[in-house]
Amino acid sequence: MAPIFEKISNEFPDIVFLKVDVDQQEAVAAECKVSAMPTFIGLVNGKQVDQTVGANESNLRALVAKVASS
Repeated sequence: MAPIFEKISNEFPDIVFLKVDVDQQEAVAAECKVSAMPTFIGLVNGKQVDQTVGANESNLRALVAKVASS
């Protein structure tokens, strides 16, 4: 999934893409209610607008499109 994440992040230069290592950032994972990996969370102005779980490119693209249009 990493190459797809990288590709999509390059296609949307105005959106900030971050990776969080949930093993090292357990508090962040708990706060964001991450229960499976990979989990992708879309935030706009610090508020969650959507999330998707699993290695699915079309779902990730839909999430990014939702963030981009918000």
